[in-house]
Amino acid sequence: MAAKRILLIILTAALIAFTGCSLSGSSGDKTPDSVKSARNSAMKAAQDTAHELEGEWVDRITNLENYAQNADAKDTAEYKSLADDLKDYAKDCKADRLYIMAVNDDEYLLIVDSDNQGSSWHEKENVDAQAADKAYSDGLISAEHTGWKADDKYYWTAYAPLYNQNNEITYVLGADISNKKLADYPDWISEKGGE
Repeated sequence: MAAKRILLIILTAALIAFTGCSLSGSSGDKTPDSVKSARNSAMKAAQDTAHELEGEWVDRITNLENYAQNADAKDTAEYKSLADDLKDYAKDCKADRLYIMAVNDDEYLLIVDSDNQGSSWHEKENVDAQAADKAYSDGLISAEHTGWKADDKYYWTAYAPLYNQNNEITYVLGADISNKKLADYPDWISEKGGE
């Protein structure tokens, strides 16, 4: 597992370096440093949190899914414990929201959310499928192509694969990071990232 982690870190660093240099706005201009910084911050938060959660913590989610295949799962003590853990991780990495998604028929379904106001159990989550697929299918840290705005705040979203104790990608971690500097770059903002 350590070798896979090292490879993931190297690939992520290369991806961040590559995308930081190759992103361009709709006008064809070079990507502004503040935009690169917002994207890279989201990717780092997703990567760091995923490393903290992999293994036993991810297996707890699987156990919860196997136990409670319905909307009542959010009412269990285990769900509340997992959500509280995510809230703590969100504070640690300065994320506005962290959430865990399962993949079913090419849809990303919310499992655990650090935001109590978030979607319901197994509800479809609005994601940039291309970016989320890089995390789930390819095992890469990825980010949405644009930032997004909600409630007068600007965000960037990144995704990371979550590995179980058998070193298999089981879920995808989403990390929404706010960055007020994105307000200065409307060409890099969409209704919801990636759309």
